[in-house]
Amino acid sequence: MYQSEYLTVRIVDADDAKACQPEETVDQMLWLLDVYDLKEGCTEGAHAFFMRNYHTLYERIPGCMPRWCKTMLSWVVLLQHLTPCFDYDRAWAIAHNVFVADPATMGVQDLMTALDALSMQWFSAREWDLDKLNPYLHALWSCARKWTLFMHATMDRGEPQGDLFKMKPSDIIGCMSRYYWFHQTRDQLTWFERAPQDPEPHFWDDWIARGARHLVVRKFRTELATMVWDNVLLYGDTEIASHTQIGERMSAYATLYKRHPVCLMQAYQQIVSYGDLDALKRFQDIVHMKMIRTYFQNNYQLDFVKYFVCWERDMWKHRTALVGSMVPVIIQQFDQFALLHDGKIIAEGGLSVVFPAWVRVAKKPHGIALASLREQLFEAPKVHTSTQLELPL
Repeated sequence: MYQSEYLTVRIVDADDAKACQPEETVDQMLWLLDVYDLKEGCTEGAHAFFMRNYHTLYERIPGCMPRWCKTMLSWVVLLQHLTPCFDYDRAWAIAHNVFVADPATMGVQDLMTALDALSMQWFSAREWDLDKLNPYLHALWSCARKWTLFMHATMDRGEPQGDLFKMKPSDIIGCMSRYYWFHQTRDQLTWFERAPQDPEPHFWDDWIARGARHLVVRKFRTELATMVWDNVLLYGDTEIASHTQIGERMSAYATLYKRHPVCLMQAYQQIVSYGDLDALKRFQDIVHMKMIRTYFQNNYQLDFVKYFVCWERDMWKHRTALVGSMVPVIIQQFDQFALLHDGKIIAEGGLSVVFPAWVRVAKKPHGIALASLREQLFEAPKVHTSTQLELPL
C-alpha cells in the first residue's frame, strides 16, 4: 500500500498551505485538492507550490484529460486563489511598447497577444519599474483567471463544450508558462549577493578577433546555429509549441518554426550560415561564446560551456550546485551574463567584461592551466619588427 506522509497533515487554512509543501506526486495531488476546496486566501502558498513543482509535474495526465498536464492543475488552483484586479498605468504600458487594452474586457486573443508582446520585450524588463510592471502583470493574470476558470456563452478562440465555450489547453499553457518564466527570471536575480569588482585592463578585442578564422569552418557554423536557436527563443515558447506532445522534448529549431514567422527564420538561417562578423552582430555574445568554446576544445580538450556556463533556462535545476560551486561560473541573466564566484556575483555585462574576469579569478579549474590564456588576455600583444639589411656590393 502507498505510504503517504500527507495522511497525517491536512490543509485547513492559508498558513498550512504555506508551511506544507509535499514532495511525492500523490501527496501533491491531495494538497491541490485541499487548497482548491479552500477557494480563496492561499495565493502565497499556491504560488510557491506552482513555482517549486512547475517542471516536475509537467507530464501528461493519462486517461480522460488529453493535452493537460499536472502543472496545469496547480495553475488552476493558483488562479482560483488570485484576487482579480484590472488596474494598471496605461501611460507606462504605452511607453514600454506593451499591449494596451482593458484587461477586464479583453478576449482570449488579446490576452495571448499581450503576453506575446510582453515576452518579446522581457529581455529589458530587468530595468523596468516594478511598481508599474507588477500591476500590469496582475491585470493580465486576472484576465487569464476569468477565461480559464469559467465557461462562457461566447469566446473569441474558445473550445466548444455543449452550448458553452471553454479556454483551449494550448492557451492555458501559454498563460501558465509565461507566468512561470516571468517570475522565475526575476527571482533568479535575487539568488546571489552582488559584490562587483573593478575590472583589470585586458586585450579582449585582440584575443577574440582571432576566433574569426573559425567562421570559414562548416562545423563551427552548424554548432553556432544550435546555440543561436536556443537563445532566441522567447520565454514560454517551448511549452506552447510542444503542448500536443507534453512530456517529450522539442528542439529549439522546431519550436522557432512553430512560433515565429518562416521569413524571419530564413533570415536568421542566412545570417548564421553565411554572415560575416558585422552581420552576426545581433548574436554577438553567442558568437563569442562559441569562439571561447572552440578555443577550450582545441587547447584543453574541455567543453567550456558544459563546465563553466549556466544558461538562464537551466538555472532552476542547478541552484544548489551554483551556490556551492568550487570554480567560478558564468551565468546568464536576461540578455546579459554575470560571473558567480564564491557565492557572489563579481562582474556583470557582456562576455567582453565577464570572460576576462573569469580568467582572472579561475585558479586551475578542472585541472587546466590557464597561464597561456592569461598571457594572451592581459599582456599587450607583442609587435614583431623586422629590419632589412643591405650588403654593400
